[in-house]
Amino acid sequence: MTDFGLTLTVLAAYVAVIIFLAVRDWRSHNAPSFAIGKRDVSSFPIMASVVGNLRDGAGVAAWIVLGIYFGFGALWLTLGLCIGLFVLGWLAPRIRKLAADKDYFSVNQMIRDRVGPLTERVSSIIIAATAFLYGAVQVNIAGSVFASLFGTHVVFGVILTIVIVGLYLSLGGFATSVRTGVFQWFIIMLIVLLPWIAQPSGWPIPSLESFMSPGAMVIVAFVGLSLLVTLSSSDLWQLIFSARSGRDGRSGLHWSMPMYVLISIGLVLFSSVVATAVGPEVEGQDAFFALFTVGVMPSFVVALIGVFVAASIMSTLDSQVFLFSSTIVGQFRPESKTDDPATERKLRAVIVVTMIALALLALTITDIIQFLFGAVTLATVLVPVLIVASIGREHGINDKACAFGLIVASMVYAYLFLNGLFDNLIMTLLPAAISIAIIAVILAVSAWSRIKKPDR
Repeated sequence: MTDFGLTLTVLAAYVAVIIFLAVRDWRSHNAPSFAIGKRDVSSFPIMASVVGNLRDGAGVAAWIVLGIYFGFGALWLTLGLCIGLFVLGWLAPRIRKLAADKDYFSVNQMIRDRVGPLTERVSSIIIAATAFLYGAVQVNIAGSVFASLFGTHVVFGVILTIVIVGLYLSLGGFATSVRTGVFQWFIIMLIVLLPWIAQPSGWPIPSLESFMSPGAMVIVAFVGLSLLVTLSSSDLWQLIFSARSGRDGRSGLHWSMPMYVLISIGLVLFSSVVATAVGPEVEGQDAFFALFTVGVMPSFVVALIGVFVAASIMSTLDSQVFLFSSTIVGQFRPESKTDDPATERKLRAVIVVTMIALALLALTITDIIQFLFGAVTLATVLVPVLIVASIGREHGINDKACAFGLIVASMVYAYLFLNGLFDNLIMTLLPAAISIAIIAVILAVSAWSRIKKPDR
């Protein structure tokens, strides 16, 4: 079978399975299932979805580049992520109880109840913008990969991506996103095997000394950014909302940690395979796309990589699209309930429109690595708000002051992003640091006011 035929067959089989799962969910006609998975998701699907969502197509491309440059030093990103997963797992029982008691299906609803409406509106803009930008990166990667695989224009690859994901997500909603996440997890685990499957001659293994190769400042940036990104990932919070119990949420998040470490090590080893296969003349993100050039690797390896990339992209893209859609519905229709069929109709309509808009934005992206780091940085300003909303007293923080802190941090982010200053990775921590500092001051002032109040 030709390269094209083998790849097409494997991809078609993969797509057929996820469409089948979506149709099965659609035939159940269950509004709570569409909106939040009936809050009956057990620990294993949560673990699989977490791994799938955090190991996305853009992340694979970034890890290939980072693995080539830093070797095992790229694993510092995994350290910060695992710390974040541990913290979220520790908070999971409380978060799950809040979501069930108040019937939340999006984090902006929790922020509105626990902090205030003004902070919720600002947070919704940040969440929606981050999900949209991050989703656009996934569509761009998918379009480029499909274009390389099939020898077509990138526009065809983008259209193919939005049609597939838009179809199964609009049919099954959140429930299908979780179900396909389990299936995609098995595919994603292939990355652990790919270095040994591919095996070009003279394949080098990065030295253990490369673990310290990024240098102190980059290591701090890697750990800090990945920690903040994990804590601020609203799709992870929605997974906790959907958990069968707080214990399932905690177990799923904590079990995802060793799985993610295993995949990350596999990606570092695979980056060595990529560097050897494409040659030293191909650098940066071009090395990733060069994998799909005919003759670089055996046909079956190219087909496996194609399916792996498709699975990782779709697993993250469907989560980001649903996050964006639920945020929009929750903001403009705050009275929406998970058991209301009207909520399902609104979510489905927003999903379709969002997929079209993502395709248009994806075609304008030129530097995916820079765009990726810029996109994920925006949401990090929400970390203090999410933590306060989950563990603090209801309305225990000044709503206007908190919203002001988010706006200031977002303005700093916009300045850094538009001027390309995120090339210095340590700068990616600045917006969140400003947000944390301002909200810490607000909390301190509020606490002092409560202490002094009895004396008046």
